[in-house]
Amino acid sequence: MEQSTITNRMEEISTRLGGILAKLGVEACLHERRDGFEVFFQNSEQKLFSPVWIWFARDERRDTREASWDNAQLVHDKYKKRKLRDTGHWNQRMVDEDSYPISLRGSEMFEWIRNKLRSAGTLSACAEDPTRVYSDLLADIYWSIKTQIPDLGITYVDHEDYPGEKQMGFEALTFLDHEGRRTHITHRPNSYAIYLLVDGERVAEFGNDNATKLARYAVRMSKRHSLDDAKLGLR
Repeated sequence: MEQSTITNRMEEISTRLGGILAKLGVEACLHERRDGFEVFFQNSEQKLFSPVWIWFARDERRDTREASWDNAQLVHDKYKKRKLRDTGHWNQRMVDEDSYPISLRGSEMFEWIRNKLRSAGTLSACAEDPTRVYSDLLADIYWSIKTQIPDLGITYVDHEDYPGEKQMGFEALTFLDHEGRRTHITHRPNSYAIYLLVDGERVAEFGNDNATKLARYAVRMSKRHSLDDAKLGLR
Protein backbone atom coordinates (compact mmCIF):
# COMPACT_ATOMS: atom_id res chain seq x y z
CA MET A 1 0.00 0.00 0.00
CA GLU A 2 1.50 3.32 -1.04
CA GLN A 3 2.14 5.76 1.79
CA SER A 4 3.05 9.41 1.53
CA THR A 5 3.65 12.24 4.00
CA ILE A 6 1.05 14.95 4.48
CA THR A 7 3.51 17.40 2.86
CA ASN A 8 3.42 15.36 -0.35
CA ARG A 9 -0.37 15.14 -0.18
CA MET A 10 -0.61 18.91 0.18
CA GLU A 11 1.58 19.41 -2.87
CA GLU A 12 -0.49 16.90 -4.82
CA ILE A 13 -3.77 18.55 -3.84
CA SER A 14 -2.51 22.06 -4.63
CA THR A 15 -1.24 20.96 -8.04
CA ARG A 16 -4.16 18.78 -9.12
CA LEU A 17 -6.85 21.15 -7.83
CA GLY A 18 -5.03 24.38 -8.61
CA GLY A 19 -7.45 25.46 -11.35
CA ILE A 20 -10.67 25.23 -9.32
CA LEU A 21 -8.98 26.66 -6.22
CA ALA A 22 -7.83 29.70 -8.21
CA LYS A 23 -11.32 30.14 -9.63
CA LEU A 24 -12.81 30.05 -6.13
CA GLY A 25 -10.13 32.38 -4.81
CA VAL A 26 -8.85 30.00 -2.13
CA GLU A 27 -5.79 27.87 -1.44
CA ALA A 28 -5.07 24.59 0.34
CA CYS A 29 -4.21 24.90 4.04
CA LEU A 30 -3.31 22.35 6.69
CA HIS A 31 -4.50 21.84 10.24
CA GLU A 32 -2.79 19.03 12.10
CA ARG A 33 -4.61 17.23 14.91
CA ARG A 34 -3.60 14.37 17.14
CA ASP A 35 -5.82 11.95 15.23
CA GLY A 36 -5.21 13.22 11.72
CA PHE A 37 -4.90 16.09 9.26
CA GLU A 38 -7.50 18.52 7.91
CA VAL A 39 -6.83 19.95 4.47
CA PHE A 40 -9.14 22.93 4.11
CA PHE A 41 -9.46 25.72 1.56
CA GLN A 42 -9.54 29.43 2.32
CA ASN A 43 -8.10 32.66 0.94
CA SER A 44 -4.96 34.28 2.32
CA GLU A 45 -6.96 37.04 4.04
CA GLN A 46 -9.09 34.37 5.80
CA LYS A 47 -12.26 36.07 4.57
CA LEU A 48 -13.51 33.26 2.28
CA PHE A 49 -13.55 29.51 2.74
CA SER A 50 -14.91 26.40 1.09
CA PRO A 51 -17.25 24.26 3.21
CA VAL A 52 -15.63 21.22 1.56
CA TRP A 53 -12.45 19.83 3.12
CA ILE A 54 -10.41 16.61 3.19
CA TRP A 55 -9.70 14.55 6.29
CA PHE A 56 -6.73 12.20 6.51
CA ALA A 57 -6.97 9.92 9.53
CA ARG A 58 -3.65 9.26 11.22
CA ASP A 59 -2.40 5.67 11.22
CA GLU A 60 -0.78 5.37 14.64
CA ARG A 61 1.07 2.21 13.60
CA ARG A 62 3.10 4.16 11.06
CA ASP A 63 5.02 7.39 10.81
CA THR A 64 2.96 10.14 12.45
CA ARG A 65 2.97 12.37 9.35
CA GLU A 66 1.98 9.72 6.85
CA ALA A 67 -1.26 10.42 5.01
CA SER A 68 -2.94 7.88 2.77
CA TRP A 69 -5.90 8.33 0.45
CA ASP A 70 -7.00 4.93 1.80
CA ASN A 71 -7.72 6.63 5.12
CA ALA A 72 -9.17 9.83 3.64
CA GLN A 73 -12.67 11.28 3.65
CA LEU A 74 -14.22 14.23 1.87
CA VAL A 75 -16.29 16.30 4.28
CA HIS A 76 -18.96 18.84 3.30
CA ASP A 77 -20.09 21.14 6.08
CA LYS A 78 -23.64 22.31 5.35
CA TYR A 79 -24.31 25.98 6.12
CA LYS A 80 -27.48 28.02 6.14
CA LYS A 81 -27.44 31.72 5.33
CA ARG A 82 -30.53 33.76 6.15
CA LYS A 83 -31.39 37.46 5.99
CA LEU A 84 -32.78 39.21 9.04
CA ARG A 85 -35.70 40.72 7.17
CA ASP A 86 -34.99 44.21 5.79
CA THR A 87 -32.38 45.18 8.40
CA GLY A 88 -29.53 44.65 5.93
CA HIS A 89 -28.06 42.05 8.29
CA TRP A 90 -27.70 38.30 7.87
CA ASN A 91 -26.71 35.21 9.82
CA GLN A 92 -24.76 32.15 8.71
CA ARG A 93 -24.34 28.91 10.62
CA MET A 94 -23.40 25.28 10.10
CA VAL A 95 -26.44 23.02 10.31
CA ASP A 96 -25.19 19.62 9.14
CA GLU A 97 -22.21 17.68 7.84
CA ASP A 98 -21.85 15.05 5.13
CA SER A 99 -18.81 12.77 5.01
CA TYR A 100 -17.81 10.63 2.02
CA PRO A 101 -15.11 7.93 1.97
CA ILE A 102 -12.75 8.59 -0.93
CA SER A 103 -12.95 5.43 -3.02
CA LEU A 104 -11.82 6.72 -6.42
CA ARG A 105 -8.19 7.23 -7.36
CA GLY A 106 -6.16 9.27 -9.82
CA SER A 107 -7.86 11.59 -12.29
CA GLU A 108 -11.35 10.34 -11.41
CA MET A 109 -10.80 11.11 -7.74
CA PHE A 110 -9.60 14.64 -8.37
CA GLU A 111 -12.43 15.30 -10.83
CA TRP A 112 -14.90 14.20 -8.16
CA ILE A 113 -13.31 16.47 -5.54
CA ARG A 114 -13.19 19.29 -8.08
CA ASN A 115 -16.93 18.96 -8.74
CA LYS A 116 -17.69 18.96 -5.01
CA LEU A 117 -15.70 22.17 -4.55
CA ARG A 118 -17.33 23.82 -7.55
CA SER A 119 -20.83 22.88 -6.41
CA ALA A 120 -20.30 24.05 -2.81
CA GLY A 121 -18.72 27.39 -3.73
CA THR A 122 -17.32 29.61 -0.98
CA LEU A 123 -18.72 31.20 2.16
CA SER A 124 -17.80 34.20 4.28
CA ALA A 125 -15.23 33.64 7.00
CA CYS A 126 -14.78 37.35 7.72
CA ALA A 127 -14.75 38.13 11.43
CA GLU A 128 -15.44 41.84 10.95
CA ASP A 129 -18.37 42.06 8.55
CA PRO A 130 -20.66 44.80 9.98
CA THR A 131 -23.71 43.33 8.25
CA ARG A 132 -23.32 39.83 9.67
CA VAL A 133 -24.88 38.80 12.99
CA TYR A 134 -22.32 36.38 14.42
CA SER A 135 -24.40 35.49 17.47
CA ASP A 136 -26.73 32.68 16.40
CA LEU A 137 -28.59 33.16 19.66
CA LEU A 138 -29.29 36.81 18.96
CA ALA A 139 -30.43 35.99 15.43
CA ASP A 140 -32.82 33.36 16.84
CA ILE A 141 -34.28 35.89 19.29
CA TYR A 142 -34.71 38.34 16.41
CA TRP A 143 -36.62 35.84 14.30
CA SER A 144 -38.82 34.85 17.26
CA ILE A 145 -40.03 38.41 17.97
CA LYS A 146 -39.50 40.28 14.67
CA THR A 147 -43.22 40.58 13.90
CA GLN A 148 -44.15 41.61 17.45
CA ILE A 149 -41.84 44.63 17.79
CA PRO A 150 -42.22 46.82 14.68
CA ASP A 151 -39.14 49.00 15.30
CA LEU A 152 -36.83 46.09 16.19
CA GLY A 153 -33.37 46.79 14.83
CA ILE A 154 -29.80 45.51 15.02
CA THR A 155 -26.80 47.46 16.24
CA TYR A 156 -23.51 47.23 18.13
CA VAL A 157 -22.96 48.22 21.78
CA ASP A 158 -19.62 48.96 23.44
CA HIS A 159 -18.64 47.15 26.62
CA GLU A 160 -18.94 49.74 29.39
CA ASP A 161 -15.44 48.91 30.66
CA TYR A 162 -13.80 48.80 27.21
CA PRO A 163 -15.30 51.59 25.08
CA GLY A 164 -14.11 51.54 21.50
CA GLU A 165 -12.62 48.04 21.71
CA LYS A 166 -14.60 46.20 19.04
CA GLN A 167 -13.77 42.66 20.15
CA MET A 168 -15.03 43.36 23.67
CA GLY A 169 -18.36 44.81 22.54
CA PHE A 170 -21.73 43.21 21.91
CA GLU A 171 -24.08 42.63 19.03
CA ALA A 172 -27.49 43.92 20.03
CA LEU A 173 -31.17 43.98 19.21
CA THR A 174 -32.61 47.42 19.86
CA PHE A 175 -36.07 48.96 20.25
CA LEU A 176 -37.97 51.58 22.24
CA ASP A 177 -39.97 50.29 25.19
CA HIS A 178 -43.46 51.55 26.02
CA GLU A 179 -41.97 54.50 27.96
CA GLY A 180 -39.76 55.55 25.06
CA ARG A 181 -36.55 54.24 26.63
CA ARG A 182 -33.88 52.81 24.33
CA THR A 183 -33.62 49.10 25.09
CA HIS A 184 -30.90 46.67 23.99
CA ILE A 185 -30.63 42.89 24.14
CA THR A 186 -26.89 42.28 23.92
CA HIS A 187 -24.84 39.15 23.35
CA ARG A 188 -21.30 38.25 22.37
CA PRO A 189 -20.95 35.10 20.19
CA ASN A 190 -20.17 31.97 22.22
CA SER A 191 -20.85 33.76 25.52
CA TYR A 192 -23.23 32.33 28.10
CA ALA A 193 -24.59 35.67 29.27
CA ILE A 194 -27.21 37.84 27.58
CA TYR A 195 -27.61 41.36 28.95
CA LEU A 196 -30.66 43.62 28.94
CA LEU A 197 -29.83 47.33 28.83
CA VAL A 198 -32.29 50.20 29.30
CA ASP A 199 -31.03 53.67 28.35
CA GLY A 200 -27.48 52.33 28.53
CA GLU A 201 -27.84 50.82 32.00
CA ARG A 202 -27.52 47.07 32.43
CA VAL A 203 -30.69 46.00 34.26
CA ALA A 204 -30.70 42.23 33.84
CA GLU A 205 -28.56 39.24 32.94
CA PHE A 206 -29.84 36.00 31.47
CA GLY A 207 -28.15 32.71 30.65
CA ASN A 208 -28.37 31.62 27.03
CA ASP A 209 -30.69 28.81 28.14
CA ASN A 210 -33.22 31.50 29.11
CA ALA A 211 -33.26 33.25 25.73
CA THR A 212 -36.90 32.33 25.15
CA LYS A 213 -37.89 33.97 28.44
CA LEU A 214 -35.92 37.09 27.56
CA ALA A 215 -37.66 37.28 24.19
CA ARG A 216 -41.05 37.24 25.94
CA TYR A 217 -39.92 40.04 28.28
CA ALA A 218 -38.75 42.13 25.33
CA VAL A 219 -42.17 41.90 23.68
CA ARG A 220 -43.85 42.92 26.95
CA MET A 221 -41.47 45.87 27.35
CA SER A 222 -42.23 47.08 23.84
CA LYS A 223 -45.93 47.19 24.68
CA ARG A 224 -47.63 48.78 27.66
CA HIS A 225 -47.16 45.92 30.07
CA SER A 226 -45.56 45.91 33.49
CA LEU A 227 -42.60 43.69 34.24
CA ASP A 228 -43.03 43.82 38.01
CA ASP A 229 -43.39 40.03 38.16
CA ALA A 230 -40.45 39.35 35.84
CA LYS A 231 -37.90 39.53 38.67
CA LEU A 232 -35.38 41.27 36.49
CA GLY A 233 -32.00 41.93 38.02
CA LEU A 234 -28.32 41.27 37.82
CA ARG A 235 -27.03 37.88 38.91
